[in-house]
Amino acid sequence: MLSDYQQQLRAKFLATPVVAPPEPWRYVDQTRRCIPVGGLQGVGFGVHPQTGVDLLMVVSIDGFGLIDAPTGAKIARDRHPDPDDASPSGPDLACPGIGVLAGTRVRIAGLFGGGLHATTDDGWTIDVVAPETLLAI
Repeated sequence: MLSDYQQQLRAKFLATPVVAPPEPWRYVDQTRRCIPVGGLQGVGFGVHPQTGVDLLMVVSIDGFGLIDAPTGAKIARDRHPDPDDASPSGPDLACPGIGVLAGTRVRIAGLFGGGLHATTDDGWTIDVVAPETLLAI
């Protein structure tokens, strides 16, 4: 049960208007705003070795996917990863990279634990704000 203060705070969060993200943040696709992934188990980030672009690696029950984070383009897919490496493992909860990340291990956060960075070198931070799992940037 929420206290009066918590109820007021919840109402305040829910009444806050949804606005466009501040620069340099932007929606990946103005029409979809999300990339559906069935059976999602976890995600991790890597850096494209030639361009320096952030890449999102997705681990699901249907294999691995690699997505160009700025554009949302799907750039690699492995529907049948080695069963010994198909789930995040080891002390760093990593999976083998695919596509341009092949030969590296990508740390994964998700159902098996782990965590992602919550700050950037230039001062951006992200926090999960309950009660409706709102993100504050």
